[in-house]
Amino acid sequence: MDDWKAGGWLGSLGLRVAREIEEHLKTNPTIRGARQPLRMRFLLLLFGERRLLGFLLPYALLVVALVAAEVILAWCCNDLLPQWTAAEKISPLLKDVTSYFLGAQVTAIGLLFPIAVALVTLIVQRGDNSSTISEVQIYFSETLAYQVGASGIALSIVLGVQLLWSMQFTVHYFFEAGTSLQFFKIVLTCVHMVWFSVNLAAIWHFLFASLSYIRPAERAVMRKRFTAQYAIPADLKERLTHLFYEGAATSILPESKKTLSDPKAPSFFFGHDFRDWEYTEITDQGAAGKYLKDVWMRPLGWAIRRWYTRCKASPNKNKHYASGPALCFPVNFFTQGAQDGVVCRRQNGVPLDYLERFIIKHAFRYTSIAP
Repeated sequence: MDDWKAGGWLGSLGLRVAREIEEHLKTNPTIRGARQPLRMRFLLLLFGERRLLGFLLPYALLVVALVAAEVILAWCCNDLLPQWTAAEKISPLLKDVTSYFLGAQVTAIGLLFPIAVALVTLIVQRGDNSSTISEVQIYFSETLAYQVGASGIALSIVLGVQLLWSMQFTVHYFFEAGTSLQFFKIVLTCVHMVWFSVNLAAIWHFLFASLSYIRPAERAVMRKRFTAQYAIPADLKERLTHLFYEGAATSILPESKKTLSDPKAPSFFFGHDFRDWEYTEITDQGAAGKYLKDVWMRPLGWAIRRWYTRCKASPNKNKHYASGPALCFPVNFFTQGAQDGVVCRRQNGVPLDYLERFIIKHAFRYTSIAP
């Protein structure tokens, strides 16, 4: 349990857990036999877990890059751009194509959401219990409803804005830069066409999965697939995270493994809070009310070993204690942190110095999103 190389050069606990789960999933025949359909794997590869901003921000970066390329090429080598794109009939054609895409996309979104709401309503009418909640989770997971809806709404926003080619207009009108050629607008229209085609494929998957969900046999297959792809990995993640985190003491400092003959061995407790301990060493208001998402074990271990070395070098300060120096770290995974933001408490031993406090404080990483 002391091999933090799997967590990268920082010894990331989260990365190590992810790699352990990945290895298990590769070798488990039951899980490998419950893979998602090819179309679903393809859409997950493109969409991932993105929400609305996850689609809009990459597109905004693409537009900025294309506008910058247009300005640079128009300034230094305008002759390299295809001159046929200056034809007057291209501009209204692009506007019409964008309008058609927008109308079709809005219509598709109008088809998607009533089906999702209707099916979820039917599921919820069965009763508000754990089984119902699981069925809703399976439905949204198998249909990719969130991703499909977010991608469709994002493209609708993009097409609505690009009817006026706002960024290109701003550069041309206010900065008198760029070119009158329509080449870069054609490139963006091709991007819109590809995105629209992917969205149509995603909506087809949504409709197919929704209609399949109605049939009990198909729903059983989806339930098995959801269990293999999401429920089991989530359970493994929680179990392995607690195992590695709460058992990190002996991997960081083997001397912490107490024996009956060594009552003054050091003690380290991860995920446990002893509020009656004498000293509060580290408090971080950034941790108050948040969830622990990762721990960088290598810098944390270095700071703990450094502190214990200093404790051993100061025997006069410890000789009257019945037990050895001890640290506890109250923050825990999958549990919202206390409002006091305590990261580390100490019992016995010498106080942590500034460097040790700084490293330990920043070795714990937090998130405001519940796991």
